[in-house]
Amino acid sequence: MKKQPRLVILTGKPISGKSTTYHNIRKLRALNKWIFIDHHEIEREVEDKEGTKQKFFFELWKALDTKRNIITEDTTRDQLMMYAGKLIQEYNYKVIIFQFEVSLEEAKLRNKLREKHWKHHLVEDEELEKTYAEKEKEFDKTAILINSEKMNKKQIVEFILKKIGEK
Repeated sequence: MKKQPRLVILTGKPISGKSTTYHNIRKLRALNKWIFIDHHEIEREVEDKEGTKQKFFFELWKALDTKRNIITEDTTRDQLMMYAGKLIQEYNYKVIIFQFEVSLEEAKLRNKLREKHWKHHLVEDEELEKTYAEKEKEFDKTAILINSEKMNKKQIVEFILKKIGEK
């Protein structure tokens, strides 16, 4: 009997480890049959918010049509169901959402380290605080919580692999 396809979403606050985790999981050979949709790559290609959303969901619709396992980041359950809910139900996808959390203080520290060591652009504190307040409203109570202050990168990947049935 064929296993139910899974759609895994990494969501949460900025600078909480979503992208790092996404890229660490993407490197795993065990998941080489999965489809990875890189939201940030789409952002870099398209540059405007509405165009990014349209291209992201177009890529997601194409991926759902394959009935293969999918992993992506930076979308919410509400957006997912609004724009792709019909296909998710039609193809019987199991949606697994991981909600990444980190304190604002830790995010500010990571923000400075990211700029210094990885050449990311620095997010101004005011912008970070505003985004945190917005993300607080989007908190998904049904998601699997990941506090990236309490787990290291390897532990987070292992935790996710277990939860999605790949370990």
